[in-house]
Amino acid sequence: MITGDEDYRPEVQILLELIGDEPPPKAWVRGRPLQLLLQRDFAGFEDALAEYRERGHIIRKRGE
Repeated sequence: MITGDEDYRPEVQILLELIGDEPPPKAWVRGRPLQLLLQRDFAGFEDALAEYRERGHIIRKRGE
């Protein structure tokens, strides 16, 4: 993220609030959660983040 983007993009501020003080690992974000954000599926991202907070980083085989 480029500094100052949060001033122009309200979803960036929402994302920062959702992630909080303990952000998930980059490997987690690069998978399905990133695709959800790119598709602007913010509810799906929130669900994925809640699952991460509950179960941790889960590694799955492709196609699961």
